[in-house]
Amino acid sequence: VKQKDQGVTVIASHYTGPYLMVWSEELGRNMSAEQYFQERWADVQRDPEFLVESETGKTIIDGKEARWAVFSQMISGKKHRIVQYWLTDGARGHNVSGSAEPGKFSEYKSQFESAAQSFKIAGSSRR
Repeated sequence: VKQKDQGVTVIASHYTGPYLMVWSEELGRNMSAEQYFQERWADVQRDPEFLVESETGKTIIDGKEARWAVFSQMISGKKHRIVQYWLTDGARGHNVSGSAEPGKFSEYKSQFESAAQSFKIAGSSRR
């Protein structure tokens, strides 16, 4: 565990160059992946650093429904292309996020997807 703050546990992160970040948070109530995605995606879109171009979809991670989005955002004054995956396990939300500069994103996208697909929730209630 790299950082704990305001109910969010950051498991791994690296912000220079391409990076992969995984975090979990207490949601305060049971939520579906769709509900979690809708709330967090709205937060992302309200961020003044969010840039409009985006795409979204659905997938399965660790046997659970998950939602994903690919979008651009300014990070430390530089444009980044980001893929985020959102999934839930009861009242706990999980996020896997990969980012790279736009010109290099396609080089790393499959690695980000593989990392997200390898994500396992320890002690999951649904197996």
